[in-house]
Formats: sequence, C-alpha cells, structure tokens
Amino acid sequence: MKTIIISGAGGLIGGEAAKFWHEKGYNIVGIDNDMRAYFFGKEASTGKNVDEHRKNLKNYQHFQTDIRDIALLVRIFKEYSGEIAGVIHTAAQPSHDWAAREPSTDFGVNAVGTLNMLEMTRLYAFDAPFIFTSTNKVYGDTPNSLPLVELETRWEIDKTHPYFEKGIDETMSLDNSKHSIFGASKVAADIMVQEYGKYFGMKTGVFRGGCLTGPTHCGTELHGFLAYLVHCAVAKKEYNIFGYKGKQVRDNIHSHDLINAFWCFFNDPKEGEAYNMGGSRHSNISMLEAIQKIESLLDCKMNYTMLNDPRIGDHIWYVSDVTKFQRDYPMWKYEYDCGRILEEMVANECEKQGNSGFKGYSFNAGRGKKDQGFAKPLPREQWLDRFPVVLASNDSYASFVATTLYSILENTESFVEFYILEDAITSRNKKKISESLGKFKNWSIEYIDVSKYAIERFPDIDNRSPVAFARYFIGDALPDKEKVLYLDCDIIFCGDIAELYNLDMDNYPIAALWEDFIEYANIKKNLYPEYKGGYFSFNTGVLLMDLNKIKTYTKTFVELTLRFQNLLKYSDQDVLNIVFDNNFKRLDYRYNFQIGNFNEFKKAYPNKAGEIMKNLFLVHWSGMEIKPWKQNRVLYGYLFWNVAAKTVFYKKIKSMRKKYIKKRTDKKGLYFLNRIPVIEKVRGEGFVSYKIFGITIAKITRQEYIWSDIYGYSDANMY
Repeated sequence: MKTIIISGAGGLIGGEAAKFWHEKGYNIVGIDNDMRAYFFGKEASTGKNVDEHRKNLKNYQHFQTDIRDIALLVRIFKEYSGEIAGVIHTAAQPSHDWAAREPSTDFGVNAVGTLNMLEMTRLYAFDAPFIFTSTNKVYGDTPNSLPLVELETRWEIDKTHPYFEKGIDETMSLDNSKHSIFGASKVAADIMVQEYGKYFGMKTGVFRGGCLTGPTHCGTELHGFLAYLVHCAVAKKEYNIFGYKGKQVRDNIHSHDLINAFWCFFNDPKEGEAYNMGGSRHSNISMLEAIQKIESLLDCKMNYTMLNDPRIGDHIWYVSDVTKFQRDYPMWKYEYDCGRILEEMVANECEKQGNSGFKGYSFNAGRGKKDQGFAKPLPREQWLDRFPVVLASNDSYASFVATTLYSILENTESFVEFYILEDAITSRNKKKISESLGKFKNWSIEYIDVSKYAIERFPDIDNRSPVAFARYFIGDALPDKEKVLYLDCDIIFCGDIAELYNLDMDNYPIAALWEDFIEYANIKKNLYPEYKGGYFSFNTGVLLMDLNKIKTYTKTFVELTLRFQNLLKYSDQDVLNIVFDNNFKRLDYRYNFQIGNFNEFKKAYPNKAGEIMKNLFLVHWSGMEIKPWKQNRVLYGYLFWNVAAKTVFYKKIKSMRKKYIKKRTDKKGLYFLNRIPVIEKVRGEGFVSYKIFGITIAKITRQEYIWSDIYGYSDANMY
C-alpha cells in the first residue's frame, strides 16, 4: 500500500493530513514525540490526538521519534522505502517566545529536523512530493515597515499601496529584518526545502502559513492566537493582548483549506516552489474584532488585559497574497472564513468544557441581512447542456417524482441526469416513473439509497424518514459532481430548467430563495426568543449547490441536527439555515414561486407577483397541505393535473385526492352541513361561518372550507 509519512502527526495540520490521506486510501506513518507538551505544558499535549489516530485510522502506524535523531529516521524510511508516495513535514517548535528560551532546541527542531526529513526523502523516496509548513515569520518584521493606517478596530495598509488589494506576496524580502529566533530557524528550513528542489530536482513545496487554525487546535498563550482566545472566553480566563492596541491583523486559514492546498500540490508537485498561504483578504481579523465576534457568539464580555509591549518580531498587519498558488492550482478554493472558523471553534470548545452558553452556530435571524443581489445567468457560452438534477423521495411520493420530472423534460432540450435519493421506492414504482418519461430521450435516472448515508450518522432522529435529511448527503452520494440542482417533488416546471441551472452562484455554496416576506416559528425563533426583528429564512425546495463546498459541511450538518433535534420543525431546512444564514446567493422569486406562501408574497411584492404570474417559470406547492392532490381548489392546480394526466400514476393520484378530501370533510361534519339548504354560509376574514336563522352553529377556517369541495371559484378568484 502506498504510504504517506507525516511528521508532527499529532498536531493540528499533521493530524488533519493524516485523516485526509487515510480517507484517500493511503497507509499513514505518523512521527510525533509530543514535544509540544515540553514546549507549552501538558494541556498542549498531542497525545490525545495520536491516540485517536490509532483508534480510528485502520492503516496508521505511529513512531514516537524525535526528528533530530537521524538514526531513528533512517530506520523508518528504510522500512517503508519503495512504498513512500509523499512526505508531509509539519513538526516544529512554533513560538517566538519559547525559541528565545532555548535557541539550540528551537534550531535543532526547526532547521536540523527539516534537513533530516529532506535527506531521508532524497535517499529513500526521491520522487515523492515533500510538503513543508513554513511560516510568514520568514519575512521577519519587514511587514511592519509598510505604510499602515490605524482604524477603529484594526490596523490596515494604505489603500494606495500595491499590497492593499490582495496582501503580501512572495517577492517580499527575507533580508535585513528582525525575525525572532523562531523566525530565523524557520528561514533556514524554508530555504533548505527550496534548495533541495532547485539543486537536487526534488518535488518540494514550501507553504508560508499565516495563522493556521481549526477546531482541534490546542492553543496556548505562546502559540495559537484564535484557539487560545476562544479557550479563554469559554473558560472565563483573562487573556493578554501584547501591544499594538489589540488592532494587529492576522489572516487565518482553516486546516481543511490548507490540507486541500497540500492535496493540490501533491497531485501536481513543483520543484522548490514557495507559496504564501493564509486566509488572505478572504479571511482576516484583528484581535479586537475576534473578541467582538466571540462575545457575540457567547453573549458575554471577555476579560482581557491590554499590554503595551508587543512580542519581538510580531507583525502589526499581515495578510497573505495567495495569487501565486491559485495561479498554479486554479481548482483550489477557500471553504472557511474567519466567521465560520470562530463559530466552529467556539462550538467545539463549549462542548469540550461542558459549557452550554453557546446557543449554536451564529446566524443573524434576518438581522441586517446584506442584500447581495439575485443570481444572474452565466454568459450563454458557459451554459451546460447536460447537468445533474437531484430529488429525494420515499415510495409514497414516487408518483409526484414522475410529474416533476415529466414537466422538466417537457420544457427543455438539454440532457438531464436525474438522481433520486430514495428510501425504499419499490421496483414497480421505479419502472412506472421510467414508463412515464418514455416519450423523451434526453434523460437518465439513477436511484441512490439515502438511508445508508443517514442512518449510520443518526439511526433514530424523532422517527423521521432519512429523506427528511437527504440534502445533507448529496455531496457524499455524488462525489464526482461539482454543481447540482436540488428540487422538491411538489414542483411543476413551465420554463427551461437550463436557465435555472446555469445561474452564476458567485462562489457561494448554495443559491436559494430568501423568504423575506414571511416569518416562521422556526429554529431561529426557538434559539433567539428575545429577538423582535423578524425570523426569516431561505426555502430549500429549490437549491443550486456547489458540492465541492457542501461536502465540507456534512459533519457540521449532522452535529447540529443531533444537538438541536428537539427544536427542529423543518428538518434539514432548519439546519441549512443555521449553517448558511449569511452565506448563500439569492434566487429570484420566479425560480421558487410558492403557492403555500402566495398571499404573503403578493402582499409584500404585488408588482413582482403579477410579473411572475404572467410568465410562470415553475410552481412550487410548498407546505404540508397546499397540494393539488390534497385539495380541489389550489392556485395553479390545473398545471399539476395537466402533467399528472400524462403519467402512468394519474389514476392513483386522483384516488389519493378523493381520500384526502373525504377525510377532512368527514372530520368536521362538513359533508352534512354543506347539504342542508337552509344553512347560510358567510365568508369572513380567513374563516367561514355556518348560520341558521342568523345563529352561528359552526365556524371553520377558510382552508377547511376549500377542503369541503364546495368552493365555486376559479383558481384566479380564490386569491
């Protein structure tokens, strides 16, 4: 089996790399002697992480080896020689302050240890890519000589400077600056890794990291700014800010994003290339801004002390320009920004400390939502004429799957790949769906058992069908797809689905309809009962999804579902709204025209409603009861029946409607009341009264009146 050797395998980056490459099918050889406990104390020990690797990673072998000991490294590399597919070197002494205490130890670990790892790779795995985690401290304090401007909460570079737009690139000099002892040892290692690539022709990559962070980071006062800040906030400890008025700016990159950058390099390695690798303009934050964010998440005030003296070699403002790496590896993209990083870290730290103060992932419950505009069509030359469409259904909804698919194919010439995430749809109904689509040639269909993804993660969640959480697992079910369109099964298309699929998502993970015209008593209200400003959400019945991004959230979806299972009213829609509350592209209302909320929409946007009704693109009968097969008089119900009549399920659906209506009219005794001629029926605002000789004998809702099958209005007059 191909093997990856990882130094520092118990640390944040090494540990994430071990799990990532293990999932890719590689044997992992971890090297870590837990010097972190020696550097920063037992609370910073990597022992627990190593134990978890041994427990959870089947093909993991661990060596408690000091990378300064070349003889021991020879034994390891000799043992796996011929199998080594890559070397990821993350082991290091990472602190400015600690390095000054023991310069020899610092240089031995950072510089000599790196040389040892390089030489072992040259001798025993010459063709294997060598990935090295360097640091932005190789630039010393040169960034502090940039023209900086003091703002209210941060230092910022002058807008006229070339670094303002994207940050600091690799052309910044490493010379004539104060590096700190730590920075100097990392410079030695950084240059040596490049030289082994340039001189020997090895495939070596240097990643000059900003702040590398993530939920498993064991932060200490001397190292791990965000992790230690979160720890202090949750534990209610005092936090010390060293200099610069707390306005010093750091760009933070999540371990997930860094590991994906490693993966890109691993698959297309260069010889001796160095890359600045941090959060860039996408993900940066000052100390004060981070404190404000954490305080808002925990609804508390942090206890911190502002010290005048900064650390030696510390940066006032540092933002990485990652353009060089993105140019070499254009497929790599960020999945995390500082907001999401902090939300994840706070949630994990609260769980670790047993603190219930964190209510959940942060969202603004409709508070001041930034209107970033509706998704616009991609340029026509970029349109795809073959694309995937995903639906989720159990056997009881199979007939409605057929009607939705038929309406799609009836209105497009594009080839549509249908993927049905199903829970026990019978082979008979699958055959009927295919028969219903028999006249069309531009389609394929694949059924995927969603229960195998859902049940293993939460076997019993309030007795709900796995279909209720299907959207979580689309990325798992379709690993080779990058972008999909998800649809509910209560939709009929009147326009070409290609127009919807080929909208530009602007690098957002999803595009959805923001229901800014109606409030729900949803999970947001349950979590924030004190808020009075409106609990809005997006509807998940029509979703454009970037699966490369969505796949990174699967674990988060499941964790939040288990955490809030007693509060979930709309299943996965609630959780998706927590995670992507301010991180989605808005769909125009015509792309998810909902009948269940039509009155509220028409009241809020009367002109827009009129425009949509003149040129329908799709109709979505959202809500549990506003369905054409449950009621006789539903707006645009005739569109559904026109399509249903063309499928082999038509008789079954008609029979279904009769049963629904009979059940509801019998329940209220309406069958009897509607047939007594002396009873007067009086319409009120939202209800109907039954009167005899002016005396009210019964009062029902308008919806129940519709169910009673005596409403004589046309669809247009109903509203």
